[in-house]
Amino acid sequence: MTPERMTQGLREDLFAELFDNMLALWAATDFDGCATWSDRHQQVEAVIGGAEHRIDLIAMNYAVYRAIAADARFDGPVDPLVDRDEARATFQTNMMRVLMGAAGVWQKDNIEIARRYFG
Repeated sequence: MTPERMTQGLREDLFAELFDNMLALWAATDFDGCATWSDRHQQVEAVIGGAEHRIDLIAMNYAVYRAIAADARFDGPVDPLVDRDEARATFQTNMMRVLMGAAGVWQKDNIEIARRYFG
């Protein structure tokens, strides 16, 4: 990926679709026994754990988790608790790390997935 392409930024259409799908997954996940937001993040990660070569799912799950205030209450839907801009920034940063190799050795499939989010 060229530096020029990376500076074009995150493709909002792909981000929005994945963000909405991740919020739906969080809403559909059974969180019985989860006492913290970290527990919930890990529970969603377990649900998507079987999806090989989907670094975007892992990165978006983490972005949603990081975009929820640590003191947010559990007694309602997660959607209004997630700061979309913060989730976007976290997701973009982590996908850039995949592209630059800063997050370790990535399989080619994951690098290709990360590339499509920048356009």
